[in-house]
Amino acid sequence: HTVESPDPYTINAGETTGDEVFYVQFYPEVNTGVAQIVYEVFNVDNPDDNVSVTINFTILPTGIGLNKKDVGLRAYPNPTAGELVYVDYSLPKGVSNASFSLYNMLGVKVYEMAIENSSGKIEISTNSFPKGVYLYSIEASGTRLATKRLIVR
Repeated sequence: HTVESPDPYTINAGETTGDEVFYVQFYPEVNTGVAQIVYEVFNVDNPDDNVSVTINFTILPTGIGLNKKDVGLRAYPNPTAGELVYVDYSLPKGVSNASFSLYNMLGVKVYEMAIENSSGKIEISTNSFPKGVYLYSIEASGTRLATKRLIVR
């Protein structure tokens, strides 16, 4: 299914957008498998001048006893202005082999850290990060447990 925005949005060279412009709300209901979303950005005067970003979502069945409410994940200050960001996390009982990852909007991992405790605080310096929207998540045994958004201004 393809949806094109009704009005063009101007993005100048080297400019980024805030999360109010591009975002995905994905509700898989009871489906499992892989879903793919493709963002295509093009010049309205020359549609052949374009770039696309493909995002694949792996949809897993909910395990018994594992609920999103069981995973705590919060970054602050958010939005941030290139300062230290703190991420508080807490994992459900029995979760091991966990990691924290931070991705830019192109899906490139810009930070990763192994998580050895069931709860704690991660400190990240964002002063070298370009302005924009980032996604941070906790994964365990190949399953993404929680994902949230961080805005760097």
